[in-house]
Amino acid sequence: AIFVLETGFNADTGGLAQGGLIFGRQSFIGLKGNWGAVTAGRQYSPHWAAIDSLDPMDGITGGAFNLMRRTVRTDNTVMYATPNMSGFSGQLAYGFGEVAGDSSASRVLGGALVYANGPVTVKLAHHNAKNATATDTTRNSFLGGSYNFGAVKAILGYQVEKGPATADANVVMVGAQIPMPVGTLMASYLRKN
Repeated sequence: AIFVLETGFNADTGGLAQGGLIFGRQSFIGLKGNWGAVTAGRQYSPHWAAIDSLDPMDGITGGAFNLMRRTVRTDNTVMYATPNMSGFSGQLAYGFGEVAGDSSASRVLGGALVYANGPVTVKLAHHNAKNATATDTTRNSFLGGSYNFGAVKAILGYQVEKGPATADANVVMVGAQIPMPVGTLMASYLRKN
């Protein structure tokens, strides 16, 4: 059995972060074994995890999250994560909308396929979210990868964003991480149209 309870607060005010939720970062329970893991609660979406792990800026200011649409955490979500099978793994998530009388309102579907073995990493992820009235859908699909040459880690990514309404876009990400004697030199270029 596993469980996680994480909170976040604003250091300047002491107030709760993540929309004022007491456990606004992650809050889930689950079971884990050699067959994989099943978790339920508020947790990181597979789509966010794919982008975050390939962000050349490691999620800091100036990183991919400035231009790539993503949903970091999803509520009321049941997720299955496969075990690592010779470098291949995956996640599948379903977030219950909890809107009375409409099971599709605020519903979230997500998934990711991963190949990570040696210097190569490739990730394909999708996120599909209905709005609170089930009248519109946001769909984000991401394909990215990295290759670690030793002296430099090269990173590429591409995302297609559809909705809500006509807010469609494509995002290209190119980056590198160069290990230094102290720390890592990071570079990133993103183009969104």
